[in-house]
Amino acid sequence: MHLSKNDLKSIYSVKELIDKNYKSHIIIPALATEAALSITRLKGGFKQVFAVTIYVYLLQVRMEKAKIFLEGSELFVKRIAIHLGYKSSAGFIKAFKKMFGITPEEYRRGEKRA
Repeated sequence: MHLSKNDLKSIYSVKELIDKNYKSHIIIPALATEAALSITRLKGGFKQVFAVTIYVYLLQVRMEKAKIFLEGSELFVKRIAIHLGYKSSAGFIKAFKKMFGITPEEYRRGEKRA
């Protein structure tokens, strides 16, 4: 897919939106509207530029923030999950374990740094 300078600018602005609003419920149609791109162009362009899908990028951002909270605070996992935009701690724990192979509590205890 050939991306114009304006497409690239829009795609980078979407990345910035995700970085700033990772706590929010982010949906691709809203991002596409904000970026003035079609959904297909946004999804394909994002993956072309960053080598991951928008959802995977959002997950990576949230999980890196989770590691910071787990290492630097005594917040309960449920509070961290809510802070990261999850509606329940179960969804957060499942995503964390899928990405790192251990639960957030195991990570916090330093059982195996992922």
